[in-house]
Amino acid sequence: MLEITKGKHWPEATIDGPHGPITITFLGRENERFTARYHRKSRAYPSKPDLYKKVPDLAAAEAALPLPKERGEDPENDRAYDSFNRRYIKAARAELKAVLAALAEAGMVDAGATASFSRHAGCSCPCSPGFILSARVRLNGKPVDLHVA
Repeated sequence: MLEITKGKHWPEATIDGPHGPITITFLGRENERFTARYHRKSRAYPSKPDLYKKVPDLAAAEAALPLPKERGEDPENDRAYDSFNRRYIKAARAELKAVLAALAEAGMVDAGATASFSRHAGCSCPCSPGFILSARVRLNGKPVDLHVA
């Protein structure tokens, strides 16, 4: 059973994941306790520093990347960044799969819910990449977004 505790600012839960413990923080949007956007699907935002601690070869792979250039300017550079992004998303998706299974078991999201990566998960510019879930996650009957660390 998923045990939800009072975190520093938001409710939290901890589960076992494929790379170690995962802390799920249930958060709202626009400085509200729960998201005001009832019409949209929940979002999940993985924590890059925490994922790097769990999967150290990802941090090393990012450090080994060449300096970024304009997309299309250097095909070799584009391939290196594409390869790294695929590895990062695969590791984050594995963590999120465990989170969704735990939330489904707790009845907070529909069983079989999936997640699609989007660079525009948080807004219309690519400033907040994350995963858009196929269903809404609810805490105490109200929709929430997730921060996964």
